[in-house]
Amino acid sequence: MHGMLGLAPSKEVRKFVSLVSSNQFPAYTLLTEVGFKMRAFTMLIIAVVLIGGCQAESETEERVQATYTWHTDIKPLVDNYCIRCHTEGSIGVGDFRDQDTVFALADLMLARIQEGSMPPPVADPTCQDYVASEHLSVAAGDKAIFATWVAEGKPEGTPGVSNSTTLAPEPELEEFDMELQISAPFTPTFSNESRLGNEYRCFILDPNVDETFYLTAMHPIIDKTKISHHAVIAKVPRGVPFNSGPDGFDCFDLSFSETFKDVVIGTWAPGTLPLIFDEGMGMKVRPNEVFLIQMHYFMSGPESLDQPTLPGYRFRVAESVEREVELITVGDYDFEIPAGASDHRHTATLRADRDYKVLGAFPHMHVLGSGYELKVDDSDTCIVRADRYDFDNQLMYQLNAPVDLKQGETLSFTCRWDNSEDNPDQINETVQDVVAGEYTNQEMCFAFALVVKD
Repeated sequence: MHGMLGLAPSKEVRKFVSLVSSNQFPAYTLLTEVGFKMRAFTMLIIAVVLIGGCQAESETEERVQATYTWHTDIKPLVDNYCIRCHTEGSIGVGDFRDQDTVFALADLMLARIQEGSMPPPVADPTCQDYVASEHLSVAAGDKAIFATWVAEGKPEGTPGVSNSTTLAPEPELEEFDMELQISAPFTPTFSNESRLGNEYRCFILDPNVDETFYLTAMHPIIDKTKISHHAVIAKVPRGVPFNSGPDGFDCFDLSFSETFKDVVIGTWAPGTLPLIFDEGMGMKVRPNEVFLIQMHYFMSGPESLDQPTLPGYRFRVAESVEREVELITVGDYDFEIPAGASDHRHTATLRADRDYKVLGAFPHMHVLGSGYELKVDDSDTCIVRADRYDFDNQLMYQLNAPVDLKQGETLSFTCRWDNSEDNPDQINETVQDVVAGEYTNQEMCFAFALVVKD
């Protein structure tokens, strides 16, 4: 399933390539313009220039009674939404725990927040609330608070006075029964210039268990957050001919066949919480199955080089469970996106063969994806929905409350794409019809839903 495996340069990137080739920008500045939509490094450069030009202006005296201040209102928001990526050693550029950094970039941060590109687009929690939505999706009221603060000149306020103590550190699965890691460090080289600082590496993790067992919780081991963009874990038969050595294998062009379309069991991006099933639930792992993890490494600058990594996964396991968690898939390849279409839509459906409870979902498209909705048609119940989509921020959404899917009801997944010239993520030099398929220059429309029989 190449939709998680590969990144094509956008028109914006190609523009930067021409600038780099003419020595107008250093190469590592270009690299930060791709991948995780992380234009923050370039923003930082621009901000430094702007600040240098503005320091001659007199400082605006802080209002005695500002509506919102840094210490009371804004720092808690930044802690809650931003530092999962923007801390020292993390994938985002700039440490947003530092007040001066935020003050310097506040106007640019506001622009990114208002256009919806930062934090990266996620599912709308008003469809169905999900685990960690309060960290991943910026509430409209919080956007207004940040905008007002910037408009009022970014008042600092009184240190030590805060409306919140929320913090979103990188979570870990603290209690676990099984830990699998590659046997020796792997060091990404980012040597393929055509991939613009992106490296996709796959590793096989073998539990070496002779009996069937069940996963009741899981979370990746991410030892180098600075270069780790996202991770995907799948179950595959032990006999699949993949390199199981510590160096793994390059999987930028790995294409999962139709046979393996139901293998993805979890995803990770910075700030993602562990996937933990309710008491008595678990996902079956057979003796002939191993885990395949895909690591997407991203070069955000020269400091990303020579970084040996030891990725892996931690699990809670059980010998048996009362209710088995299964994965059902809704999607197809029966579509074509016309050249120039700015809002092309396709809906795939699946009729439930029994009663289910839907626990979560992983929506999946490629680079041109612009929105989606997974719902139960018969009851018009939304499961996951987004009006924006980021190929580089694909998540498994764990619902806070399960959704009923009754036998005979239809589960539908509607995908939207922008195949116009104006799409900054347009992957073709000349806009053309895009067909369904597993490669990055094609498109996909699949939703993978975690369910239990009701």
